[in-house]
Amino acid sequence: MKKPLVCDCCENTGFFSRLRKRIKSCFGLFRGKSKTSYKITLKSSYEVKLYLGQINSVTKEAFTEADLENFIGKIQEKSNIVIPVRLTKTKFVSETNYQESGWEIAAIQFPKVDCTDEQIYDFIMELGKELLIYFGQKRICVIDRDTVRMLEKA
Repeated sequence: MKKPLVCDCCENTGFFSRLRKRIKSCFGLFRGKSKTSYKITLKSSYEVKLYLGQINSVTKEAFTEADLENFIGKIQEKSNIVIPVRLTKTKFVSETNYQESGWEIAAIQFPKVDCTDEQIYDFIMELGKELLIYFGQKRICVIDRDTVRMLEKA
């Protein structure tokens, strides 16, 4: 039989037993065996991110997320390995005189895709070079672990 826990501050023996019951009732759905079978696949963690603005520096016009998604898809189709990416809207702010919408494009070591960290990095770098030209970017930042690389038009 479990010995009742006593609260140090008020010597209340019922506090912890009530708390334990509340916690058990909240997690009651985990009591029985899960009827769904699943497996967990582990891989080493790796993520590389690319940042680009929304304004084409040549045309001075904004391009759309749909344009970007379509372009990324075409680059993925040309690649030997399809590396999935995450596309997230972001905003760049530098004091009050500069704000620009843009995107973060990230690729991770996705367990379903059999590739190396180097292949993911190479894909993002190639994507960055293509984006630099196609969308008229002045610069694109690529962040890989603890290193920031700046791709710029020559």
